[in-house]
Amino acid sequence: MKKIDLYPALINWPFLIMGCLVGFSGGGLIVLLVTGYELIRVGRMINALADDVTPEIIRSYFTRDNAYHWIPWRDQVRGINEVIKHHGG
Repeated sequence: MKKIDLYPALINWPFLIMGCLVGFSGGGLIVLLVTGYELIRVGRMINALADDVTPEIIRSYFTRDNAYHWIPWRDQVRGINEVIKHHGG
């Protein structure tokens, strides 16, 4: 599996959508900042994740508690890697 396949599962979609809606009403710079921040955050997460992570593992982590989308990305990576350990991956 390619790392690019993990992007849709890791993006904080509510943050991205709300940032873009606010940005479209107030100026394009906010849209660029929100999009850039999210791409940098997800890129760092992908680099720190274990090699055998799949989108299904990421989704199972986030479906346990929706608040996991709002914790720091390092804690998210730690939690996703723990899911792999518990599933014998």
